[in-house]
Amino acid sequence: MNEEILSEIIALGEGPASEFKRNVNAAFGNELCAFANAAGGIILVGVDDDGNPVGLKHHNRLKSQVQSYARAADPGNGVGCAAQLNSELRARRIR
Repeated sequence: MNEEILSEIIALGEGPASEFKRNVNAAFGNELCAFANAAGGIILVGVDDDGNPVGLKHHNRLKSQVQSYARAADPGNGVGCAAQLNSELRARRIR
């Protein structure tokens, strides 16, 4: 996913097919399952509810957590994880 597409998703805000998460917590698995049981969608981790990119630390650990939640579902589901590392994007609010 390139910066332009990411910016467009954030500008549209949260909706039925998109969710913003500041970080991964215990409720993340439930939300992941809800998306999998619906039509799917995109969960952007490292973006707050107002569309502000807040960034992340420990990208590899986070990716492992997300994949763990996906495998724990019954039946397990495949999840694509991509990291968008862009200091400019993290530093500015996208509208």
